[in-house]
Amino acid sequence: MLVKCVCSNCGHSYLSDDGAGDLACPRCDVANEGERNPSDIPEAPLGNEPMFIDTMGDPLDADLAFGLPGGRFDPQAPPPMFVTGERLLRGTVFGSVAGLALGAILGAALAAVGFVVPALVALLVALVIGMTCRYGFGGRAARQTRGRALLAVVVSCVVAQCGFLTGGWVIERFTGSRAAQTREDLDRGLHGLVQQRARTKDAGTAIVLDTRIAEVERLRRRSDAGLEDYLWTQEAQVNQPLLAYMKLRATAGPALRLGVESQPSRLPPSVMLGVVALELLLAILLARRGVLSA
Repeated sequence: MLVKCVCSNCGHSYLSDDGAGDLACPRCDVANEGERNPSDIPEAPLGNEPMFIDTMGDPLDADLAFGLPGGRFDPQAPPPMFVTGERLLRGTVFGSVAGLALGAILGAALAAVGFVVPALVALLVALVIGMTCRYGFGGRAARQTRGRALLAVVVSCVVAQCGFLTGGWVIERFTGSRAAQTREDLDRGLHGLVQQRARTKDAGTAIVLDTRIAEVERLRRRSDAGLEDYLWTQEAQVNQPLLAYMKLRATAGPALRLGVESQPSRLPPSVMLGVVALELLLAILLARRGVLSA
């Protein structure tokens, strides 16, 4: 008769014939002894649950007792798995890719409509990351490797948050409303610099004015999206536009546009910092419940 066994070496679950003398694991090739008689299994200290004994005679945790006589096997759910190094890498990659894609889509969509729904974003991201990480692990994480499972979840949630901000940056740089006013300011500034350059007699001052005029001309040739990037870098004092946008989103909050003609507004810094931290924590906690065994 076929019975479900768990390898005492790698934790792999497999089916084998209980009549065979050698129940070798198909993954690591470690030989296991045949199943013990249920009457030979000693009772737990309290007398209400049997102890689970592996083929080497050592007690097994209840999470690893699937397939043994008296084991708690639920055919509707995958058994807990040891998150080995290979499974950890696979779960982290799967969770990070799925979280990055979903976060970018949600960030772009919410930036396009100018709306903020942090709790909904955390719920959707945690659901997808929990499913993809569990798929990469091959099942829910056993109790002995919950730390590795939590590491994969944290990395995936952080990557998803970065994807969410990146999606918002891509949309907001094309839908920003500050480019027209910036161009007017640049034209007025350029006109004043040209007049000042025509009146100056000092060679050193002329060189400085020429440099400023060249910089203004370079900015005027930028697209509207390029001007939005420039304004973000100046406001955040960060040279990279994406990093500058992320810093502003984490400190100043997202720009909200509730109507076509309405001016963008931002949330207070203290409120936005709390929202970002709580959103990330909520996503981690919800995704953690999806990958850990009960």
